[in-house]
Amino acid sequence: MFNENVITGILVHELCHQERYLKLGVRRYLWFAIGFIISRKAQAKEEKATDMLTIEKGYGRQLYELSEIQFKDKKHERINQFYLSMEEIKFYSENLGKW
Repeated sequence: MFNENVITGILVHELCHQERYLKLGVRRYLWFAIGFIISRKAQAKEEKATDMLTIEKGYGRQLYELSEIQFKDKKHERINQFYLSMEEIKFYSENLGKW
């Protein structure tokens, strides 16, 4: 059901999570993981930072296309607050010259 752009957006976003985790190192990652599990604020901060890294790598349009699906699907309403909005994705991408 997802086209190639959407799949690319998902994969790049998830790989950006891994890149961020590797930079933390084991000890800091463990503290991060605990916070991520218990804090919605920490979850939102991580997801938005990962969206930004995805955009910085040049995949803003793919992330935007993924968000078009995610934000229109009512069953995702609860988690949509964790991610950049479609407007934020486009704005950040354009400001970086990556749109």
